[in-house]
Formats: sequence, structure tokens, C-alpha cells
Amino acid sequence: MFTGIIECTAKVLEHQEGVLKLKTPHWDGLELGQSIAINGCCLTICAIDQETLSFQISPETFEKTSMSNLNSGDWVNVERAMQLGDRLDGHLVSGHVDGIGTIKEIKAQEQAETKYHKVDIFFPQAQQHWMIPKGSITVDGVSLTINEIHRDFFSVMIIPHTWIHTRFSLYQIGAAVNLEFDMIAKYIHRMQPNQGVSHGS
Repeated sequence: MFTGIIECTAKVLEHQEGVLKLKTPHWDGLELGQSIAINGCCLTICAIDQETLSFQISPETFEKTSMSNLNSGDWVNVERAMQLGDRLDGHLVSGHVDGIGTIKEIKAQEQAETKYHKVDIFFPQAQQHWMIPKGSITVDGVSLTINEIHRDFFSVMIIPHTWIHTRFSLYQIGAAVNLEFDMIAKYIHRMQPNQGVSHGS
């Protein structure tokens, strides 16, 4: 489990043949087999040294997430799995991507001399039932609050800290992002009679 609070960004060194290699973050205690969220997708460390952190990416993950768009030199959001007893500063995040969104618009806004960024993101229509006004959503691993919901897109407001310390400042219009919808909303919807099941990654 994760919290959606990004610990750092890491540079992609290599991405080919189902293996993703990143510049190793300056963390203590990294071990083989640990779960790490990369752009919100839970991956397992398969090799590690002082310079490189490697992950295997299954065909399903490659197909159902934005991992296929990563290239050498790109930066990714990184979070280690939470430990029992940790503070939950974001919200419960499984690291299982539900779908791929697309950046629609990024607009800077200023309020009380603080610069925010409103980001509009297209989302898969089949998953609209998981969208809750002022509810939680994970975008490329970042825990955010849904500001507005429209017919085919939603809006989030990015504070300066998040803008600087995650990939948000690097996004271009049309960029693909991993989406994970609120876990509680999904469970409640699944408990309703005659509801189909949508599968993520």
C-alpha cells in the first residue's frame, strides 16, 4: 500500500524489453523484492546497485498503464510502500492503475500571491462512476483532491510544493497519466447490486 505522497522523482536510465532502470534514489534500506510505486504503478525491485534500480514490467502493466510512453531521460514519481504505523498523509493507494488519463489543459492561477496550477485531465468514461466531487484520486502516483468533474474530464488544483517536487511541471498537453480512483469508492460501487466489474492493472 502507498499514500500518494511522492518521496522523490527519479531519472529513467533505460526502458526496454520489459525492464525499467532508474537512477537509484539516495535511500537507505532498499532491498530486492521491495514494492515501489513508479508513476503510481506498483513495481518490484528485481536488481539494485549504487547507481541503478531495476524493475520488471509485465505485458499487462505495459499495456494498461502509461509505462509504454517512458523513454530514457524521462523523470518519474517515486514512492516506497508504507509501513505499518506510518502516518497516512495522502489516501490509501494500492498501486494498481485503473486507467490512463490525458492532460487536457494546464492553467496557472494566482491567489493571495501564491501561484497554483489548475490541471484538466480527460478520463475513461467507463470509470466515471468512481468519480466523487472533492474525493481522492491518484494521478501518476500523486494523491489529489478532485476539484471539478465534467462530462469527460476532471480538474485538480496543484499547489506549489507538488508542482515543484513531482512530474507535474514537466507535463505537456496530451501527456498520458496513470489514474487510480479512490479505493473506498470502488468498494462501495462493487457492493451495489447489478454492477459490473472494471479491471485495472
